[in-house]
Amino acid sequence: MHQLLLYFFMVGTHLFISAVWIDLISSIFYEQRFIFWKGMGFSFSENGYSLLLLYGLPFFFKFSKPQETIIQPSAPIDKVLSDKPLYSPILIVQEGHQKILVTKQEIQHIQSSPPYVVIHTPSRKYLHKTTLGKIQEELQPDQFVRIHKSTIVNTQKITSFRSRQNGDYDIVLKDQAVLRLSRNYASDFKRAMGSVTQDTTI
Repeated sequence: MHQLLLYFFMVGTHLFISAVWIDLISSIFYEQRFIFWKGMGFSFSENGYSLLLLYGLPFFFKFSKPQETIIQPSAPIDKVLSDKPLYSPILIVQEGHQKILVTKQEIQHIQSSPPYVVIHTPSRKYLHKTTLGKIQEELQPDQFVRIHKSTIVNTQKITSFRSRQNGDYDIVLKDQAVLRLSRNYASDFKRAMGSVTQDTTI
């Protein structure tokens, strides 16, 4: 609404100044004075439509321009990224002077053998100089779980587990390897397995 008022104000001001100017010029240079109201009428009849068009163009282009829509994220992007760390699907293993790319999905389990860890895959074993704690930081926590102070297992490679009747469990992998689940890590294992272990007492 205020843009429309501004538009008519600008047109009216232009007509007013033109009428004053005509009145002033006619009183100085002509015997018959062109009085103010006649000057207003003359200015509008001669230039009214041109003025409406001239002052109307900026408003036309302003309101015909598509409005940009800014979509605000429901949460700050940096917070979303910090809450959900991104994990690489590849693990870089150092063997001597050679760096080997191992797909995390093929890892069955990892065992500590200080100062190394042994990474077990269906095709071979990799000896990597690091600690179990450091390598666990590079693995997805919902897939790779610590089941013993010296062992991490890929939960997607588990076929079954059975009780030892002392609080510990034996975990059987797809390659028939049997790993020990310590009672100290049973709760973490249960959370990682999710619905698979909901009906099993650990």
